[in-house]
Amino acid sequence: RYLTDVKAKVPVLFYNRRLVAHARLDAIRKGGIKIIIDIDDDVVLGPDHMLYAAYQRAGVTQALIGNIQRADVVLVTNTCLADRVRPYNPNIVLVPNALPFDEDQFTRTEPWEDRKIIYAGGVTHFDDLKIIQSCVPRNHMVIAGNEEKSPQWARIRSLYSFARFKPVRPVCSYMDVYDGHAI
Repeated sequence: RYLTDVKAKVPVLFYNRRLVAHARLDAIRKGGIKIIIDIDDDVVLGPDHMLYAAYQRAGVTQALIGNIQRADVVLVTNTCLADRVRPYNPNIVLVPNALPFDEDQFTRTEPWEDRKIIYAGGVTHFDDLKIIQSCVPRNHMVIAGNEEKSPQWARIRSLYSFARFKPVRPVCSYMDVYDGHAI
């Protein structure tokens, strides 16, 4: 919404995550259109990731690598991710995650919750939560993003039986889950 007055000097296809058929990308490039792909997750999932088997069956990793190889520029959020992408495409631009702080849902609040620590992430972060489970103060933890009917979320609820859970929120208000928390 902040790029309304930007005029590209050349035609550009800019996309994130979505896989585009390699033949289509080749045709787009042949037509003189520049391709920019925004990557904010690791390119190759480890075998312990819950989506690993599905990615392998569907060829998602190889398709993503092919997309990265065909891009004129790859945007990444940090240097570690840049190092993971560089073998497939050296034309990397580092663009740290940047939210419009102090606008809409992206405003700071003073801590007021009795449970000061919140983790807000997707169900694919089970292993991340497992790493910190033993060191989180038991009476201070909230986990946001919960989906009651999800078997994967049931695993997280079981691991964090001491935590309070907040439901998943729509994209237009997901940051509100942070309100009142200090960490």
